[in-house]
Amino acid sequence: MSAGHLSREFKKAFGESPYSYLMTRRIERAMTLLRRGDLSVTEVCLAVGGTSLGSFSRRFTELVGEPVMRYLTDWRLHVAQDLLATTDLSVAAVARRVGYDAEEAFSRAFKRSYGAPPGTWRAVHRPRRYEPGAGGQPRTTRATGSISRTAGTMSRPRSSR
Repeated sequence: MSAGHLSREFKKAFGESPYSYLMTRRIERAMTLLRRGDLSVTEVCLAVGGTSLGSFSRRFTELVGEPVMRYLTDWRLHVAQDLLATTDLSVAAVARRVGYDAEEAFSRAFKRSYGAPPGTWRAVHRPRRYEPGAGGQPRTTRATGSISRTAGTMSRPRSSR
């Protein structure tokens, strides 16, 4: 079977050329490697068989709809958002865990994406835990303060909004 015939039959069966199909699989693999978080964009490009960072980035943007660095930043901030909401890690520890060397750079990127610095976002979006208060009264606590009903009084931490 000739290469041309193979290509035509492949396109008939799968709706795209063999090259396009393979590049799509490479980009899917690259997305998985990027989400893993332990490789740079250049290392991911080489790991999926890219020979040029420019052509890899161009193809990534065509298939995913956003540049590779924006995809990586959005993924890191999504993971950071989850960590802020579900753990007691410091903002600096969250920044390091998602791949930022500087807490300041992480905070700027987080604020740009979510409209508030990470600490403020955490204070507003952290799920509340219900614990019994004094005399069996309900007490709601957050990482940044508490709202408690004890002996008919209600106290609330100052809002930073």
